[in-house]
Amino acid sequence: MSGLRVAVIGRTGGGNYGHQLDRAFAVDPRARIVAVADADEAAGRDKAAELGAPQHYTDHRRMLERERPDIVVVAPRHLDCHQELVLDSLAAGAHVYCEKPIAQSLAQADTMVEAAQRAGLRLGNALPFVHEPRFRQVRDLLESGRIGDVVQYRAVCKWDHRGGGQDFLILGVHFADMLRRLAGDPVNCFARVSAGGRPLSPEHVESGPEAAGLVAGDAIHASYEFGGRLIGTIESWRVGIEERPLQPYRLEIRGTEGILTIRAPYADHSLWYYPLPEVIPGGPAWERLETEEIPFYGRYHQLAAADFIDAVQEGRPPACSGEDGLAALEMIHAAYRSELAGGPVAFPLVNREHPLDKLFAAAH
Repeated sequence: MSGLRVAVIGRTGGGNYGHQLDRAFAVDPRARIVAVADADEAAGRDKAAELGAPQHYTDHRRMLERERPDIVVVAPRHLDCHQELVLDSLAAGAHVYCEKPIAQSLAQADTMVEAAQRAGLRLGNALPFVHEPRFRQVRDLLESGRIGDVVQYRAVCKWDHRGGGQDFLILGVHFADMLRRLAGDPVNCFARVSAGGRPLSPEHVESGPEAAGLVAGDAIHASYEFGGRLIGTIESWRVGIEERPLQPYRLEIRGTEGILTIRAPYADHSLWYYPLPEVIPGGPAWERLETEEIPFYGRYHQLAAADFIDAVQEGRPPACSGEDGLAALEMIHAAYRSELAGGPVAFPLVNREHPLDKLFAAAH
């Protein structure tokens, strides 16, 4: 049998298989899934059968040694295993497609990116905006001048029970990546992080769900300056909006002649246009623009997998690389650095350890 050999690492009960990452390479004829690793033997067997993989393992290192895959999918949502699984896969000579966020800290992500660079292997991160048709559509609309000159980007997270630190991390990395794609690399970050209306302090820091690492606050407003003093913001507030269609999760792009709004993928995959630079009560109606439908979330990863295979075969970085995942995480951590500094912080961040480490240690 021909084709790139793909292995999938999941962790049932500890991040499972992410946002359908297990099926990312399942439909591309240039690849075949040869094995699944999951410490839960029954779950791993079932997943292998589901994916048509002939082998399953409870030890990912044994799988890497015996199967020698060309590509490994590091699928667990929980971040505490990403560094280990990525480094082990790279050491086995495999390219890696990893769930987002890429790691718990910049130091971990640096280690992963540097290991891939040293080995001459591709490392990708599952931030799918760059792969979906709406990205190209939005880029073309901006270049055409449909909304005039862009003056502001405003990203709003889900505002559910995770609002604040967890929401800002898990959903914020998507927006950070989107901002970089559209506005370029940020120059600095100025942010306010609070809990219960009070400034950030040690008792507000917690080890986040999904082994996300340290998070804090129930209200975060992070402002980023891009070239030419263009401003973009990412906001998360603990409002408790649990019904997905009602969550504000979106990116607004405001221009001198109009507004574009990109709604959340799971809601309706929609793109909206408003013909004025500010929404006026009783004014014009929003226009829903025609977009290409994405039938299910895992389809984003299948688009990413096709690009990843191209990247491997062409010897180029994937469209969303480990470096891109690292840059998105850096924008999130910069918000805490700014709050603790009491003012703007410049990119790149000099201190690569988690910005909440000392506060957490002080409380524990």
